[in-house]
Amino acid sequence: MKGTVNVTHLATSRSIPKSDGLLYAEGEGIITIADGSNEMLTETGRGIGQFTNEGKKLIFRGSFIFNTSSSTGKLAFLNKTIGVLEYEADEAGDSYLKVWEWK
Repeated sequence: MKGTVNVTHLATSRSIPKSDGLLYAEGEGIITIADGSNEMLTETGRGIGQFTNEGKKLIFRGSFIFNTSSSTGKLAFLNKTIGVLEYEADEAGDSYLKVWEWK
């Protein structure tokens, strides 16, 4: 994350199928610094997704809102920012997540 900061990311989410074939997703997560410090960042996410390629790929796009109580730590640059996300997963279980931040 942002260069050489190693983090641990733990999140839960749920998806709700809609009548038009789209999925509405929402979730929450916690990001901590992997060096053992007590610094923590919380995230709240929302998005929409759909299956493509005859159901073999899942694509979500949405946003995160980030918050932390740290004003000087390694994660402070994300405090009170919004991140736009893109998530893809295929039937083999391979996935990736990209997040762009906005202040």
